[in-house]
Amino acid sequence: MKFFFAVLFTTASLAFGAEKAPPEIKPDIFRFVRIEKETFPPVVRKGRTVSPGNTITYGVFTFRYSYPKALEFWGFAPPKGKKFEPRFTQYRIYKKSGWEPIPVGYCGTGMANYTLQPGVDYELLITLSMPGLSDASQLRVSADSPDGTFWSEPFPYPKKLKLR
Repeated sequence: MKFFFAVLFTTASLAFGAEKAPPEIKPDIFRFVRIEKETFPPVVRKGRTVSPGNTITYGVFTFRYSYPKALEFWGFAPPKGKKFEPRFTQYRIYKKSGWEPIPVGYCGTGMANYTLQPGVDYELLITLSMPGLSDASQLRVSADSPDGTFWSEPFPYPKKLKLR
């Protein structure tokens, strides 16, 4: 029995270790448009605050891609009309040495794949409330599919924009 589990573990490790990262795919458009904020009030139970209030800043992006087939993207909910909130977003910030990734840890509980059609303009909501982003002069975000990664055009962090 121990041998079976050792072979199974070794086979699984080799299979997953051999996987390559999905290729980078150039979108037709993936551009920062504006910010939106969503505020969550504190949760109070029996006079005790069990969860503090929080405000999340989202970047709203125009997104369209061309590809021979419709692609699936990771998310927690299907697109609502032409709006979609992707998950497992990657972040890159620009420094003197070039583009550097910001490490992010994710939990995939409840995640599923949702289809976005090629040639359709979508609005993507991507959180910008991540540590390490606010000091960047420029940043890029991704929309990820099992078939490939799409990177946004570079844009300044919203606090450096003249927002109304």
